[in-house]
Amino acid sequence: MASDVTGSYTVTTNENTHLKRAKVDALRNAVWVADLLVGTVDGRVQELYINEKLIELEAHALLATIARYMKQTDQWLAATNEIKCYEYKLYMKRYEYKLNFI
Repeated sequence: MASDVTGSYTVTTNENTHLKRAKVDALRNAVWVADLLVGTVDGRVQELYINEKLIELEAHALLATIARYMKQTDQWLAATNEIKCYEYKLYMKRYEYKLNFI
């Protein structure tokens, strides 16, 4: 009976070689899949990094454009205020002239 039990669990040399070969193949396939996954992730990370840098450059360009427009707007406001002051002074001189004339 003991030989019956041990006999069912013994593995032949051929089966042992087959199992070792299957383990090696499985390991090789796992390494191959892992390499593919790492390559895919690395490629995506690199793509995201490049996109991030492009967005940063675009943001800096937009900030420079905004600063330029703000400066231009301030210049326009200053010019408009000068015109208003000049027109007001002219109005006051005309008003004084009319008052003196009457």
